[in-house]
Amino acid sequence: MAKVIKIGHVAKFKTSNGEEAEMINFSLADKSGAILATCTDTSKDRMIKEGKTLHIREFILKNGRVAMSHKTKVLAKPNMDIPVDILQKAEHLILPPSPIKKVEEILASPLRSITTVQGQLSKIESTKTVKVNGTDTVIRTISIEENGKKIDVTLWREMAEEDLKIGQYLSISHCMLNEWQLHKSLTQHIIQPLTTTVRGNIDSITLNDIAVEIALKEDSKEEYKDFSVDLAIIRSVFPDTLQVRVEDLENYLLQKLPILVELIVQGSNVQNMHLIEQDVWTMMLNKAKVTESVENVASSIIPIRSSVVVSYDGFKVEPSLPLTTAVSMSTRRHQSIKNSIRTLPKCDVFDQVKLT
Repeated sequence: MAKVIKIGHVAKFKTSNGEEAEMINFSLADKSGAILATCTDTSKDRMIKEGKTLHIREFILKNGRVAMSHKTKVLAKPNMDIPVDILQKAEHLILPPSPIKKVEEILASPLRSITTVQGQLSKIESTKTVKVNGTDTVIRTISIEENGKKIDVTLWREMAEEDLKIGQYLSISHCMLNEWQLHKSLTQHIIQPLTTTVRGNIDSITLNDIAVEIALKEDSKEEYKDFSVDLAIIRSVFPDTLQVRVEDLENYLLQKLPILVELIVQGSNVQNMHLIEQDVWTMMLNKAKVTESVENVASSIIPIRSSVVVSYDGFKVEPSLPLTTAVSMSTRRHQSIKNSIRTLPKCDVFDQVKLT
């Protein structure tokens, strides 16, 4: 009697008669220890479930493994409690420990060592079909880059057909280091998007039915990265959009660009978004909504009280000194808007002006 702890991969092969067959790999445990097992009878797959306790008879013990076939009898039994240390051993039989290492460290590791690699996807090759035990098997080679170092990773079977995109950050665990013609590479077991934090300006957007596609320019970098943000996240970050119709949402957001944000991303999908506050002058310069040169400001001045709040697209500036400012104030593209604010005699004309 034993408990199924961890199910591994399903291997496809051809029998000596040329017939296609499958073999499932899994680990079993009882209170005394853990062992690997295989089963070539697909009719028993419904019984082999993680956490299920089984009574197994008429199996073969082969190379330290329990080998089950069509002759094996499998019956369900009440749940068996397994000590934690044995549970861990049983899991490691299918998924050995996979420490996270930098690419540079991986390249210096012993061959056939197991590791987890994390980094940015820099190359995706086309899928190929190879023969494994007489069965067509899909593979694909990708490249992971981290701190200027690259390593190729070969993806197998369904993982080779994952929808991956250049620029994604990935965490690929349980990779085995191999070498062929002095070129070191990894063979993958488990792949998942890596959760990372990126900061930068959202420069452009497009809206579809369920998400907003954004182009983000990271701080101190020239290239853009594309991400998808769920509409629910957008509406939570910008509460005012709750009152905006979907068909008007894109135009609403375009008026706010560029937007400085910090994103929590998994692959190309945004899990969370935080706005980063900027001082009003930086914001006004970024938006560059100016229509006249600074030399023309003097001719278009309308005085306001010193206690007045001047608003600019939702940002408010309260003058600290008696001043007047212009309704239509502007500057050259690369010149500070501050230069178009002039201190003049105090007077009472308007309570508020909207800068355009």
